[in-house]
Amino acid sequence: METNEKENVEVIDYANTSEFMTFELGAMKYAIELPKIREILTYPENITILPNTSSWVKGLINLRGEVVPILDVRIKFNTNENPVYDENTSVIAVITEDSRMIGIVVDLVDDVQRLDTSTLA
Repeated sequence: METNEKENVEVIDYANTSEFMTFELGAMKYAIELPKIREILTYPENITILPNTSSWVKGLINLRGEVVPILDVRIKFNTNENPVYDENTSVIAVITEDSRMIGIVVDLVDDVQRLDTSTLA
């Protein structure tokens, strides 16, 4: 972004920006690029539990005819010792690089932000 001195207004270079959905895991805020998100769901009640899996693998759901694994990344990344499943808990259905879909459980879906991708690590 550059500043136009005449009007003291920031000019955004949209060529280097992308829209991201921000969400919270514990006290930290994260983001996923918007085109990778298929859908945002409330935490489903009808998850098919898989035997002999890690505690962060919650199970499978049927999302519009597609079988989607639900992964609680709050447990995987140890962001909260006792994760709560309440009205703020959401599942973000994300399309992976190999065109599969996974659902990640997050504490709170925040909003969409346009970020300068050249500043991301």
